[in-house]
Amino acid sequence: MNADKPTTEEVYVEAHFRRRYERGCAILELVSADHTNKLGSASVTALLEYVRKLQDEAERNHIKALIITGNDKFFSAGADLKEIAQLNGPEAFEFSRTGQRLMNTIDGFTVPVIAAIHGYCMGGGMDLALACDLRIAAPSAVFGHRGASLGIMTGWGRNTAIAAVDRKAPRSADVPAGGDG
Repeated sequence: MNADKPTTEEVYVEAHFRRRYERGCAILELVSADHTNKLGSASVTALLEYVRKLQDEAERNHIKALIITGNDKFFSAGADLKEIAQLNGPEAFEFSRTGQRLMNTIDGFTVPVIAAIHGYCMGGGMDLALACDLRIAAPSAVFGHRGASLGIMTGWGRNTAIAAVDRKAPRSADVPAGGDG
């Protein structure tokens, strides 16, 4: 990366995501060994730290937008429930707070943040998508949030945004499909 602006060719690989630049946008691709892109303590912490670094780039006008995506089958399966089950009270509270910090950092990002969603977008992954300014879903996208369906507030607190997003979302009849006009 040069001193002024990031280059298109540069790809940064971390255990929990890949980052590349394209057309002035930073693209964060969620990755995990099992390809479900579960959000555990380490991945949420790494994402928070890296999104904060990208915020610095955005404030210096080095990027026009941040795009967060996953793979063809999973945007994110959500929080790593097996890991959460092993946490004690203070650890669970800290995991929740770190997730909230990540969501709030994305929500307050200087440039637009876009969730590009393919496949499953569940629980905490849906919280992540809801923190973004815009969500673009492929026909293969599947959404679910168990906490919202149970009427409970989840640890990252974004399930309250579901109703607001739904009210603002255009209905399928309002969205042109295809390139005919």
